[in-house]
Amino acid sequence: MEEFRLQYPLSHRSLVLDAGAFRGHFIDWCRKRWNCRVVAFEPCAEFADGVEQRFNGDNKVHLCRYGVSGKTEQVALSVRGDATSVYLTSDDAATEFITLRDVVQVFDDLDLRLVDLFKINIEGGEYSMLDRMIETGLIERVRYFQIQFHGFGSPNPGADRDKIRTALARTHREEWCVNGGQWESWAKRS
Repeated sequence: MEEFRLQYPLSHRSLVLDAGAFRGHFIDWCRKRWNCRVVAFEPCAEFADGVEQRFNGDNKVHLCRYGVSGKTEQVALSVRGDATSVYLTSDDAATEFITLRDVVQVFDDLDLRLVDLFKINIEGGEYSMLDRMIETGLIERVRYFQIQFHGFGSPNPGADRDKIRTALARTHREEWCVNGGQWESWAKRS
């Protein structure tokens, strides 16, 4: 793990959301560094099973076996390791039908009033989810965002990323951006 990705002023009282938990590495890093609560979202059964097994008995980790999105829907997921996505298909990849849930409904259902860190690595789904958070003002409930933008998942990823960044800049300030925007961190303005 790149050490800079964990440079946040969090503590054991903090709440981290991990959208795109994959194999649970980020959860593990957060638990070891801050001993904080983590709500993880992982819609792929194989990866969710692994996360569940890895953190079995850890009452500070809550796994949601669905993805977060800009709307609630059932979609086909192409399962290809760390490139698993609803936006990329491959003839040699397994397909699984998953549930994506509207991020606003998820925040309400889980009673998420303040999120200290929201890590987002959802293989193209970040565009619709962040658009929804911006249009509803939900971004105001998040102190820090850590986002991986992908070159797919919207009709025009570059322009959509720029639009999201402009909107985020109204409520948050960019702390860092590495590898041409592969990972970005945003902190809520005071």
